[in-house]
Amino acid sequence: MLVCDRVDHEPVRGTSDLIGVFHAIRVRAFPATSPPFSIFVQLTDGRGSPRFDLTIHYLPKDSIEPQFVGTSSFRLAFVDPPIPPIHEAQFLNGVDLPDAGDYLVSLAIGDTILLQRYFVARLTG
Repeated sequence: MLVCDRVDHEPVRGTSDLIGVFHAIRVRAFPATSPPFSIFVQLTDGRGSPRFDLTIHYLPKDSIEPQFVGTSSFRLAFVDPPIPPIHEAQFLNGVDLPDAGDYLVSLAIGDTILLQRYFVARLTG
């Protein structure tokens, strides 16, 4: 699971080019709205066509309670086990960034978290 500016898909070759992979979003002031971005997911060893929930939470430094920022739900069909399915979750309008700090991206099926990663929101400069 990678966070990037966008994903260019080439259906003839069957490839996906991740453009602008990043771990930090820089803005001029908080609160802010992030620029548009995508989260690229490629999974292996699945069965069936489960529903996945991708969520983004802000993790405030002064609280143990994460703040919900955004979500995307989708299904992936595991049809041919040697060929792992891919999905691009697009946040074309960006997401709200209440403050500087860590943002947790989680991918789950029901209550089972499969993958997690962080990105950081910072002031430019």
